[in-house]
Formats: sequence, C-alpha cells, structure tokens
Amino acid sequence: EYTDLLKVAYVASKKANPRVQITLTGFWIGDVLNPGEPYEKRIEMLDEKMFVKKNWYKYVRSFQKFLKEKNYFDKVEFHSLEDYQAIYTAVGWIRQEMKRNGYEKPIYVGDACVNPTLTFGPVKPHPHPFQMKAQEVVKILADRKNAMYKEVNAWYRAEGSRLIVKKTVAALEMGLEKINFGLMIDNPNAGRVGMKLLATINPLAYNWLIAGI
Repeated sequence: EYTDLLKVAYVASKKANPRVQITLTGFWIGDVLNPGEPYEKRIEMLDEKMFVKKNWYKYVRSFQKFLKEKNYFDKVEFHSLEDYQAIYTAVGWIRQEMKRNGYEKPIYVGDACVNPTLTFGPVKPHPHPFQMKAQEVVKILADRKNAMYKEVNAWYRAEGSRLIVKKTVAALEMGLEKINFGLMIDNPNAGRVGMKLLATINPLAYNWLIAGI
C-alpha cells in the first residue's frame, strides 16, 4: 500500500511542481542493520522482551522493498535515536541496498536525539559507566531524591553534549546532506503519568521526556 501511494504522490507532486523533493518514509534502523553482516544474524541478537524479532524481519523486508522504488523518491531519511556509531552502520546498509539496485541518492538524518537512549540499541545498549542495568539508570533519572541522582544526571547531560557533536561529525564524515536534532526542552510531565512508574514499566518512553537539548 505504501509503495502504491508513493508512486501516485510522486507523479502528482512532480506534475504540480517539478522542483519538489520527495523523501522516502523515514527509516529507524538502529544498529540492527550492518552492511558487513547478514541481517538475520543481527536480528537474532535482539532482546525478544523489548524488540519482537518477527517484526524486525517484516521491517527489513519493507525497507528493502521501498528502496527498490528508485524512480519515485529523491532522498532517503533515517532516524538516529541511539549511539552515534549506528550512523555508520545505518548509512552503510542503506548505501549497500542502493548499490544493489543500481543507484545512489542523498541521505540525511531527519530525526536525531542527543539524549543517550540507554535501552534502545537495539542490538547493543548505549554504553554507560554505572555498574547496573540501563533500566536502573533510567529509574534514578526519574527520582530526584535518589542518592545517585546528581551523579547520574550530570553524566546523562554531559553525554548528550558529547552526542550532539559526535553525531554531527559522523554525519559529515558519511557525506550526509543534513542532520536535524530535537527535542529542544525536557517534558517530564507529559502524559500525567507517575515518572517513577513510567521509568519502571517503559524506560525508553521516559528517556524521551528528558531528552531536551
């Protein structure tokens, strides 16, 4: 259905304005797809409790199908929601698929975050210096009364400062067209859900509430 709509939209848009640029649907690849390894091997490395493997097989087949429609888009966009190193593997995989289909088009990061998404590798969690699981780190960030809050929060914010530089440099090195960062401010009260509870049941969701630049 998506590719059918893409073709209709591309033809109509170009007819209305030949200068318009059509971007393929934004990909979230994470660090799952690596040009140097079969994607089946990478998917099998996922934590089934957090990322359903059968869904990832569907995602990859969809990504591959979309990237074959080279006559119906001008650019490719992907999300950078994990450690900066995934930019290299994600772009490498996209370019590998483009080459397989006989073309090359501009790539950019349309959605980049600066906060370390600790539980969101998805193959390899974001590295941190604390002797605990990522979920425990997020719980501390949700509790200002915790004895370790100041230490963990200081690291978390400093890591964000490092990531905005690292991701920008990685995007430059990979020859990307642009990188777009968000979010600008924290939103810890979103959803009116108890923060400690949210950090416990869905640490990834809580990460986004304290993702401000």
